[in-house]
Amino acid sequence: MSLILGTESGIIRDGDLPGPHGFFWGFIALEYYALIANRVLAILETSHHVIVIRVGGLVVAPLHLTNAWYEPRFYVSDSLLAKYAPVAAESAEVLKVSRANRRIALSGITVVTFTTRPKWGMGSVPYSGRIIIATAASTREFILLGNQRGEELAAKLNSASAMAR
Repeated sequence: MSLILGTESGIIRDGDLPGPHGFFWGFIALEYYALIANRVLAILETSHHVIVIRVGGLVVAPLHLTNAWYEPRFYVSDSLLAKYAPVAAESAEVLKVSRANRRIALSGITVVTFTTRPKWGMGSVPYSGRIIIATAASTREFILLGNQRGEELAAKLNSASAMAR
């Protein structure tokens, strides 16, 4: 297990990545789907939504860790990000780039929690915990890849959703 204490903010800002524009801040995470598959996502806050976009593919546990694995940007595919370059984060076009992309209304978020409980299946992939976003309709779990301060990220999302309600 490679659960690590997050000491770096992990926050990305509009312009940090060559992807979509028009968001305030975001972070890089991993999501499991279809039982055992996973994908790398950027979770971006805009004025009205949390935009979830696919920015990388399958992550497999490394046999040997280098320092790069602790940097969230390491998991992001530049070629995938290039597809988002001309697109605004709030636009309908961002949802068309990948079936994994979705939008969560800030006003619909009931709670955002952070946990450092170990996540089964992560192997030697370094991660800083998990952020869980709950709405009335669903709950989404985002695993913070590399070194990120999950408590800070969850607090920012909670604050934004509280202001939107």
